[in-house]
Amino acid sequence: MSDPYETRENLPRSWAGVFVGVGLVCGLGAFVLTEEIDAWVWQSAPTFALLITGLAFCLSVNPQRWLPAALGALALGLLLGALGTTFLDRFGPGADRWPEMPTARVLTLHLIIAQIALPFFQTWQERGQESALEGGRFSFPYQRLFAHAWNNTLIVALSLAFAGLLWILLWLFAALFDLVGIEWFSDLIGEPAFFWPATTIAIAFGVYAGRDYHRVVVALRRIVFSLFSVLTPLFLLLSLGFLLALVFGGFEKMTTVVSAATTLVALLVLGVVLLNAVLRDGSAASEPGRALNLCAVALAPALTLLCGFALYAVVLRIGQYGLTPDRIWIAVTSGVLMLYALAYLLSLIARERWMAVSRQANIGIAVLVAVIAIALQTPWGDPYRVSAESQYQRLADGAVDPALFDYGFLKFNLGDHGEAALERIAEDAGVAEEAVVAEQLAALATAETRWQWRQPGQQQVRLQSVRETLSDPERVTLIPADLEIPEDLHTDWLHGVVGRCGRQDGQECMLTAIDLTEGEGLEYVLALRGDHMAPVMHLFERRLEGDGWASTFIPVPAEAVTFWSDFVVGRIDAVPPVHKDLKVGDQVIPLRRYP
Repeated sequence: MSDPYETRENLPRSWAGVFVGVGLVCGLGAFVLTEEIDAWVWQSAPTFALLITGLAFCLSVNPQRWLPAALGALALGLLLGALGTTFLDRFGPGADRWPEMPTARVLTLHLIIAQIALPFFQTWQERGQESALEGGRFSFPYQRLFAHAWNNTLIVALSLAFAGLLWILLWLFAALFDLVGIEWFSDLIGEPAFFWPATTIAIAFGVYAGRDYHRVVVALRRIVFSLFSVLTPLFLLLSLGFLLALVFGGFEKMTTVVSAATTLVALLVLGVVLLNAVLRDGSAASEPGRALNLCAVALAPALTLLCGFALYAVVLRIGQYGLTPDRIWIAVTSGVLMLYALAYLLSLIARERWMAVSRQANIGIAVLVAVIAIALQTPWGDPYRVSAESQYQRLADGAVDPALFDYGFLKFNLGDHGEAALERIAEDAGVAEEAVVAEQLAALATAETRWQWRQPGQQQVRLQSVRETLSDPERVTLIPADLEIPEDLHTDWLHGVVGRCGRQDGQECMLTAIDLTEGEGLEYVLALRGDHMAPVMHLFERRLEGDGWASTFIPVPAEAVTFWSDFVVGRIDAVPPVHKDLKVGDQVIPLRRYP
């Protein structure tokens, strides 16, 4: 059965020129904004908004009613431009120093808003302003919203692929021309004045072709969803396996993994997409088979449980270390995914109608997502402002040691909001010891980059933390027990290695000293092993110039089965000649094999 929402008249051939003209205008505008304006704030957000405006017009325009499409695309572009520009402007000069930090998020939010808003506008435009108002309320059929959302995605993907192919072609011919001494062509395509218009024209023409060959896009959509449907049972099987692993002892271990929430969120987004590959648009031609229907029914509770764990993981991290922009993005995304999962789960109450109820829930949640995306760009929901306030409160309330508090995160990661928080800390640090805070702020004032702050600014604090860990018999076993640890034993990354001793994955650590070289003083060997980690060693030796310590990572050979028990009792010797190897028990470990 054919879908009545899939038919559309072909675009007039003359409109190919209109699309190319829109692409040219957008390309020239992007070139002017990015090349003629110095401030990154005024380069990025307006450029994103301009490109999305042109793309929205090309995707939604109807030759018989082109003015509403133009006005709608312009309104969307102005909204996104205003939100993005004010958002980056609040971030302050840091947006110029570290543009990758806020601008990637702004672009993501812009794409989310456009992806949600455009199908509603396209549906309204197709039905006509008068027919959209039924019984005093707007009606947006799910089949049309579904078709537009996925068709837009596929058309844009094909357009980007066409633009990429164009650039591959240009660069290959440029390389050939260079070989015969004609370099002006490669110089031309390397100019921003050529790059922007060429790319946007290619994308605009790709959109025209995608809309003109609409039935091809519809067929491609069906292929994509058929392939997604094949992945749904696999996703369900792996999800159930993971949940069983949590039940049988994996939960506590997973909560210690910093990236657990991020990984789960990525999988959950895929899970929601796969479930919607089964839901589809509700037309008789796209009804799933019985097996897929059962998979979708089972996937709803599985997604709910996984979402619950993702929320627990991110809430745990927030409770331990406070809010950061990354944790806010993850928490918001996890919350939205939980709404989807709960909607699908509760819709099962409707029994045979559960898919129809789920589709209606998709509409409401999509609108809510667009509202949240807008809210995150306002002063009240700004993740950078909220994070700065959270970090200040952690210090002021005594939740974190002022000597270990990351003042550099406020200065280098949160823009003007972080600078304002540092000013508050200088005036009133709450219960934090004023002398310690003043010392840390003074060190921070001398750092101009994050690297400078993380190294010299915190080296003494990190060194002290390493020494406290190495001196703690419950975390590190010293061999012999009265082993003296040099005051300067430290490397750039030793803090992270030692920090896991006795805490993460049941990790055990042992430290001993031995004369392995003719250099001054002893060398130190740190041995580590964990529940899921084979024994390894780290060799520390003084640098030849006497400036600090050099470190070498040394895996323990698999044949050294008694390595750990021999190390514990001190069966450790140096094997001549210089540079000597290490003998643990009866196993000789060649140290110099690892430069």
